[in-house]
Amino acid sequence: MLKRSELGLLTMELETEPLEPDVYRYETQWGLSVVYYIFDPELMEKLIFEPVYMSPADVECEGMSEEEIFQAVLESTVAIMKTEIIPFSEYFREFEEFCNDKSKLPVIRGIVKAMEGASEEKRVWCVTGSLRERCASGALYQPLLRTFCETHECPGVLIGFSDNDFAYLGKDNPQMLSMMPSLVYELSHVTEEAEELSEKKILRYDYETDTLSDITL
Repeated sequence: MLKRSELGLLTMELETEPLEPDVYRYETQWGLSVVYYIFDPELMEKLIFEPVYMSPADVECEGMSEEEIFQAVLESTVAIMKTEIIPFSEYFREFEEFCNDKSKLPVIRGIVKAMEGASEEKRVWCVTGSLRERCASGALYQPLLRTFCETHECPGVLIGFSDNDFAYLGKDNPQMLSMMPSLVYELSHVTEEAEELSEKKILRYDYETDTLSDITL
């Protein structure tokens, strides 16, 4: 059983593949499942970031509910993975530099050009982290979304999840709502190293109520 202070060592990722039955899973109220893990300190010293997945007993914490543990691990994930929001075009420019499949470069460059030229209503951002891996769950962190809305003076955002490395983010408006399904369902194949989610999701964050809700299309 963990102490409260030890929860800050754990991180989470979205569930993208079948894992052993004893791996700890928590299904959020929005229909996204997350798994908890910790990095092996000895491997980290060798710059090897391999997750060690937790069992249910590993994440028990006296006096805390499942939801409280989830929020604590989510907060530590944002801190450890250095979650940030950047223009999606910037993310794809980085991806272009390290893309091994040269046949995809024209597609990537086309996406970048389209996103850079998009109007404010159709502009897309990316919720990611310093490692650019296992960072999509950071889009569930409401303080981050709240800060984004304050910075961009918008009443809410739409969040699209299609894989585990990043989440799409756009202002809550009719144009973005019509675009988000194609982003979530069609673009994930371009980033070949990202693991696709079994349950692709679109959520809405409302700034006024500071709440997330599931969108059914």
